[in-house]
Amino acid sequence: MPQHSNASTWLVAAKRYLANTYTVADTNPNPLAGWISTVTLYPSYALENHGFFHPIYQMVGGMSLGDSFLMARLANPVVAEALRPFAEHNVRTVWTRVLAPLMLDSGDFAYPAGLDWELRDFEHKSYLAWLATHFDEPLARWAHEQVARMVRHRQQINGDGSFVGPSSGGFYREAVEARRAAIAWLHSQSGQFPSGPVEPPGPAFLHLPEVHVLHQRSGRGSFSLSYKSGRVMAVVEAKARRIPDQAFLTTPRLPGLIGLGGLGPPTEARLLSLTNFPEGLEATFAFTNGNTGWTYAQMRWDGESFALIEVPYPWTTPTAVDTASFVTGIQNDPLTGGVLGLRWGETLRWITNRSGVTVHVTNNWVCVGDWMGMVAGPAGRFEYLAADRYNILGAAEDRLQFVPAFPTGPRYAIWLPACPASEMVSLAPQIEWTHADGGVRLRWPNRKGELQTLSAPVPTAGYYVPYLVRPSRGRASSTQGNYTFDRVLDGRTDTFWVSLHGPTNRAEWLWLEWDRPVALAEAVLLPRTENGGYGPSVARLIANLPGPPLAGHVPAPAQTLYEGSVPPTSPLRVWLSTPVTTSNALWIFFGAYDRGLTNQPRNVQVVEVQFWERARPGTYGDWVLRTWATGADGTVVSPAADPDRDGAPNLWEFIVGTNPANPQQLGLGWEFGHAGELEVRWSYRRRTDIVGVQETFLASTNLTDWIAIQPSWVRLREVVAGLGRYELAFSIESKQRFYRLQYRLLSDR
Repeated sequence: MPQHSNASTWLVAAKRYLANTYTVADTNPNPLAGWISTVTLYPSYALENHGFFHPIYQMVGGMSLGDSFLMARLANPVVAEALRPFAEHNVRTVWTRVLAPLMLDSGDFAYPAGLDWELRDFEHKSYLAWLATHFDEPLARWAHEQVARMVRHRQQINGDGSFVGPSSGGFYREAVEARRAAIAWLHSQSGQFPSGPVEPPGPAFLHLPEVHVLHQRSGRGSFSLSYKSGRVMAVVEAKARRIPDQAFLTTPRLPGLIGLGGLGPPTEARLLSLTNFPEGLEATFAFTNGNTGWTYAQMRWDGESFALIEVPYPWTTPTAVDTASFVTGIQNDPLTGGVLGLRWGETLRWITNRSGVTVHVTNNWVCVGDWMGMVAGPAGRFEYLAADRYNILGAAEDRLQFVPAFPTGPRYAIWLPACPASEMVSLAPQIEWTHADGGVRLRWPNRKGELQTLSAPVPTAGYYVPYLVRPSRGRASSTQGNYTFDRVLDGRTDTFWVSLHGPTNRAEWLWLEWDRPVALAEAVLLPRTENGGYGPSVARLIANLPGPPLAGHVPAPAQTLYEGSVPPTSPLRVWLSTPVTTSNALWIFFGAYDRGLTNQPRNVQVVEVQFWERARPGTYGDWVLRTWATGADGTVVSPAADPDRDGAPNLWEFIVGTNPANPQQLGLGWEFGHAGELEVRWSYRRRTDIVGVQETFLASTNLTDWIAIQPSWVRLREVVAGLGRYELAFSIESKQRFYRLQYRLLSDR
């Protein structure tokens, strides 16, 4: 309305709105500096909205500038020319510095910090059209053409022309997408550059420290990471196998890939180091896992593979229900073909979208869609959990995850994008994992045959990886039918024990016993989870009882290891930071679920009970776990170390029962000898319960050459607090002779 009396006021207001859409603090030598009255972007030109970085939020300001300029040009070219520099303000800079590096093969963006609306709705189509037809941007023109194909493909999949369709959104989202498609068409019909050069995305590196985002793109795919508190996640996306029907494989899952495991999900992250190189980067992070501990992570993306080492450092007993690590979101819905192949070894399993199936894989590698390989270890299993519906906005997201044998031990994973199963067969066996000398090392070959290496320090307690200690015998308080006690120890997840009574008025229990003392480090209770759960709702775990309980009787707890609630549809894991030595254990159940309800349950049902040991009682490893806190440096706790600098190495202090942190206790060991007419006697002290140590007596005539010798006799004279005083004798010889007592560590397990 150029003739309106407010036309000039409106024009000034429009210029101010346009100029202040994309602004940074430093406006010099910006020719529009006089118009800028606010700051909307960080110095890197990155933007946050809803508290995090999202490419669509980043682009929507530039898109709106293009929409406004288009409307002005269609209505009044003179006004449009007056608005041109304001509508163009910082649009190209934001595109070049922030958004262009995030471009994928499909024309969609990578989402380093996840999203909070539809996935793959391509709502930036009018923005790409504006960049292509107004700024003559070759990459934007290429992306606009890709997006047009993807939009049309999704309409054809939906079958009714809808842009989002049944996966989510509803009328509001359909209306928004229809409007943006129309504006994209108008740009293409009336823009200054309706055609021009086309350029696909090349290698790119992006680090936006203010919004805590990392991204690297190469010829094989891309790696993205968010280290913002509350949004810690990573994504590895393979290059598109085919446009438009096989453009995607993974999803920006939150949380995903990094910092997950026995300590629970990551809540905060700190970037410790970052180095980037052509098509790759290497970074070190510290992820905080709530109040249970933190996880040290060393990662490397070399353009062809993403390798990750994680070392957990527990603070307290972990209580995480889901201990899976390296969780990867897999898009599996009609937009990506409707079915994916899961290959491991010689096995191929087809996963139909939204089928809800779960596949367990004991192999150390899998390949999804014959296009994304993954290797993990050092011990554990893969799980593939298919979605049973559209479970995120705009898509169906399956889960590929690794369940470590020990959720709080060092672990590794390698993702190989655009890698078919035929390559995985030869690459996976070449991966090496070494755990020694206070650290772990991962070595793997890239597709050029070049050996890559990644290493990380570890807490010494991580050396002692847990292993199952199966009880020798046990019994239940009651049994219903054929659902007997032995089913909780058969190692199967398709069988279960059922009590005769509901534990509402009387407690039910499971009694377990071993033939030897064990050093419990972890206990796992797997309830029956079908139909909302039939397992215990409240449980207590106790150890070191004087004997088995009587039916229906709850003994006074000798040592309580856990008391509290049990989740209805997931395992309960009791992790002990310091091992507990016992020869028995008792699970007591004071309540139960009945189809997820706790009111008057008919019985209690348990699928499996497991117990884990990290080092046998009496071994050097068990002594380390009891003497030092988790996370102690390997140079402190190794057998040859002398942390208190008293001249006695740790192995000696372990054997004679002294404190390795107290140099005042060195006096134990050999005592004065006594010579008689036929023999010479000595006394010495050591622990009576040591395991895995070889004791050897040596003799020499010159203090240089030593030979093994057997004493005439050795007798245990007394035992005080586990420390024995031994007496031995050697026959008197005609020549002088020296004696030495030697200990050698045979096993620290």
